Amino acid sequence: MPTRHEDDPPTDATRSARHLTVCVADKAVDAKRILPLSVLTRLCSNERPSRIRQGNVYRSHVIVVLDGDVPVGFAAYKPTLGRVRVAHELCVPTPAPGDPTQVTQALLNTLETGAITAGCSRLCVVLAASSPLRLILERAGYHVSLSSTDLTWLEKSLVGDADPLQSA
Repeated sequence: MPTRHEDDPPTDATRSARHLTVCVADKAVDAKRILPLSVLTRLCSNERPSRIRQGNVYRSHVIVVLDGDVPVGFAAYKPTLGRVRVAHELCVPTPAPGDPTQVTQALLNTLETGAITAGCSRLCVVLAASSPLRLILERAGYHVSLSSTDLTWLEKSLVGDADPLQSA
């Protein structure tokens, strides 16, 4: 078996290994720093978000996943005192270099951990109805709770919470 040295060119295996970093901002100034408008636009499939949507993102807690130093996905939510947390933005461009499942899972892990820590028992994620991320969320245990022509709401119980629709 050949020995690999640090100064050898990277192999296919080392090229494909990704170093993902998750950054969380809970203040508007920090959100704008880690997710400037140009990056927000790129991550939203190059569709420039309206001023209302921009304001909504920047007034939220923002989670950004970086591949090296390049933002490759983000999520935004507003903390509440209730037992349900809603991530009103979850964007991972597809197709994109690398694996959108890995980026999406990093965002979901951070959202879920933060929600549990805050005492939430259920996490809802809102996606564009046409988003290919829906399949990734369904494989991660989310199910569709509401769907329209524009948006799909997916939810997951985080701590064995009974489904409120089942108990009604």
